[in-house]
Amino acid sequence: MAKALARDAAELLTAHEDAKRHPAPEVYTPAEGLAHMHWYPESFRTALREVHPAVRTGRLINVLNPATTVLESRDSVSADATANALLALRRLIDALAADIE
Repeated sequence: MAKALARDAAELLTAHEDAKRHPAPEVYTPAEGLAHMHWYPESFRTALREVHPAVRTGRLINVLNPATTVLESRDSVSADATANALLALRRLIDALAADIE
């Protein structure tokens, strides 16, 4: 799951940077919140419960949903894959949040 998360986050980041994808304004709110918090499974789950319904139908939610599971597996055997996935997701979230400022 970590490798898929890293791949999907990188693809969304590339699309965002290439201006191929222009997220709805509602996407920026969860990105801003996630960019400014410590990522723990519980806090991530809480943030996902509060996302706008429009976000639930987009591609971003398909990246965010598995992140909780990846966060829970931080100390597993696949620690490198987990770290890489979370770094890719952090880059995506930071890029989206930077567009707000």
